[in-house]
Amino acid sequence: LGIMDRFDEDDPHYHSCCCGCHVTTLSRVLIIIALVCYAIHLLRFLSPLGIAGLIITIIGVIAVFQELKVTITIYIVLVIFHFIVSVIYGLYAVTTDPEYKRNFDPNVAVPAVLLIYFVEAIVEIPFLITYGNLAQFIEDRDCAEEDLGMAQVRVNKPTRAAPATHYAPVASAAPSQAPPPYDVIDMV
Repeated sequence: LGIMDRFDEDDPHYHSCCCGCHVTTLSRVLIIIALVCYAIHLLRFLSPLGIAGLIITIIGVIAVFQELKVTITIYIVLVIFHFIVSVIYGLYAVTTDPEYKRNFDPNVAVPAVLLIYFVEAIVEIPFLITYGNLAQFIEDRDCAEEDLGMAQVRVNKPTRAAPATHYAPVASAAPSQAPPPYDVIDMV
């Protein structure tokens, strides 16, 4: 965003295309859904990967509700890493665990596991895109707040205090309140 651009929290860019709600609201709803899903999964099947997923989701809950851009990005990376490890572990378990081999035909089990993980990926992608959009929203908002704090101004008419070539940081004012002899310079 340039200095003259105003950050608009209600810009359609920050609304979901599927339900029209704001990216902050949708992110909070989706992270709660993810937390409930992991809690239900752990009640049915306690595993180290399930516990890791719950911990990662708790990190996501904190990141989304506190609106921490870097932590949201870390959460997205952790979710992708956890998914890859889960696929590898699932395929390993189906192909090497004697109990799975005894109960399931590996020729059917491997494609079934891959199909399940493929469906999970399809479901997870909109979640991750929403969290990425939230991180972008936070970055845009923070950049706009920084831009509103200080701006470079150029003095059009030289004075003793400020020669014509002097650039100085000053607190920016709304465009309607800006003094006439000054021009705001876009710092992008």
